[in-house]
Amino acid sequence: MVEFPVMKLPYSIFEGSEGNRMEVGVIGAGKISERTHIPILLEYSKTTIKYIADIDISRANKLAKICGCDSVDVNGGVEELPECDIALLAIPVGVRRPYIEEFSRRGTAIFVEKPFAKNIEEHQEYIELNSKMICNYMRTWFSSTRQMKEIVCSEIFGPLKSVKIKEGLVNSTGIGKSHYRNNIKMAGGGVLMESGCHTISQIVEILNGYKIEVKNSDIKWEGELDIAVDIVMVASKNTDVEVKYEASRIEPFESRAIFEFQNARVEFDHTGSGEAIEVHTNEEGDYFTIEPGKYSTSFVEGVFLRWAEFIQQIWSEEEIDVNRMTSVEVTKIITEIYKKGNKGEIR
Repeated sequence: MVEFPVMKLPYSIFEGSEGNRMEVGVIGAGKISERTHIPILLEYSKTTIKYIADIDISRANKLAKICGCDSVDVNGGVEELPECDIALLAIPVGVRRPYIEEFSRRGTAIFVEKPFAKNIEEHQEYIELNSKMICNYMRTWFSSTRQMKEIVCSEIFGPLKSVKIKEGLVNSTGIGKSHYRNNIKMAGGGVLMESGCHTISQIVEILNGYKIEVKNSDIKWEGELDIAVDIVMVASKNTDVEVKYEASRIEPFESRAIFEFQNARVEFDHTGSGEAIEVHTNEEGDYFTIEPGKYSTSFVEGVFLRWAEFIQQIWSEEEIDVNRMTSVEVTKIITEIYKKGNKGEIR
């Protein structure tokens, strides 16, 4: 029997927002919905689950029974899905188009799992259809990400000189050959689309105000999927800052982000939500730590803050910045990485 994890939501910086409880239609009854989104939506005072839909109706039935909501068979057609205030699309990027088109036609807000789109052209098509959308780049709410952003902006350790980020992803998924991530049409890409997009979102968030350009992209392929990437970017503001990023499913190196400033080297594990930041001020190996502050110190808290941010935006009378909420800059960078790594063509 399916059991949802006990969910205790943190105090939100958006607690002051007020409005009617939002009805959410959950499209996709996979692990991310079961373990993260559904527990959050059940616990959050500003949301209620209206229905759970999936191509596997037996799975949708199981989760819906526990939630006390309706289950819907997606095989009946996208246009047959019930109305809701927000549609959660927790389905592969390669099959989202009809859902985005249908809910956009209805004027329904859409919460999309990462990555938002397969390429920048598709991304731009989607945001032209709907001005109320968000992509679940939850690492942008990690305390370490927000603290690093403040360090860069304040120049407390002097100007930023360079950035190096690595992440080893060997045996990190535990998925079989039949999983959608091994299907280029469903997943849209390999290591970069599945895991690298999170890191790119953190780079964009931390280097707010910088113009980021991809200079070089070395990609290792296994069939149609990228299994390792070695990328050089340049972030330009007052000066140019080299940003190097490596991710691999075949080389087991430590996940680490290193920011070199004029007067210090700052390091942390960018993949860990509750990681402390190390500040190295000399070559003797001495350093002090900056412990996690406000914002998210767990994966689930990061996802919750994306939900809270989106709902506040929906309730607000101000126009939603859909480019920022869907992270159009992330998709743009990923598209350029693939193009430069494959002689100007997207696989």
